[in-house]
Amino acid sequence: PSVLFVFTSLNKILTSSQTVGRFLPETAHPYYILVPHAIIEFIAAGGPSPPFFEKGIDFGSDPNSSLFLENIKTKLANTQKLIVANAQNYDAIYYVVGHSPAIDLYKDSANTKLVTQVGNPVLFAMDLCGLYSFASYSLCHLIPFHTLLEIPSGESIISGRTLPAFSNREEEMSDDVLFSLEGKISELGGKYEKTAEPRDVIVVDGNEIIGHDPASSVPIAEEMLKALQKLWLGYSKQWNLPDCV
Repeated sequence: PSVLFVFTSLNKILTSSQTVGRFLPETAHPYYILVPHAIIEFIAAGGPSPPFFEKGIDFGSDPNSSLFLENIKTKLANTQKLIVANAQNYDAIYYVVGHSPAIDLYKDSANTKLVTQVGNPVLFAMDLCGLYSFASYSLCHLIPFHTLLEIPSGESIISGRTLPAFSNREEEMSDDVLFSLEGKISELGGKYEKTAEPRDVIVVDGNEIIGHDPASSVPIAEEMLKALQKLWLGYSKQWNLPDCV
């Protein structure tokens, strides 16, 4: 099985100069849960060396985060640009998000193309080859990836789906993000789910696995692994392959 990790390339919000990026455990923990069982590729809007959130890289006491910083530098430096991504080349797509993807990926045409391929099952191989494909999104600012996307009926692809996100009260960067996530979910016909402490809960809705914040990264990866195992079982039966997941 193959998994694509999608990163932000934004490291600073222009209106406030606040440092942003991706939170290290949201990358490291899923990576080490999945990499023994899947081929993982990195991609980002701007290509090589996507930024970390500076407040999120001091994790010396966290073995996975320390190991990731030490051993994955070359892989990060070779991160490809989002424009070359094709969702149909992957069995899972994992968005390592936060505030910045809600800004730099929100209207990125390459990201729109990628998410449309994921969100619309007609564009996936299920109807063509009988394959099971899925996507996973983490964490609090998922919704901007979906807001511009429509299925053939003209509805938003989040219509009818259950989605967790920052509530209006929790949003600490309301002057920098483009809209209220809680309000946007309802506006587009989705079902907003407020997440209470602890934040390690996830929502599984069809082919989407959605978390709320960094505490969700481990259960998201564990759920992805279950789906990958189910996927490989289907491959094994169809093509008489060995059970290697």
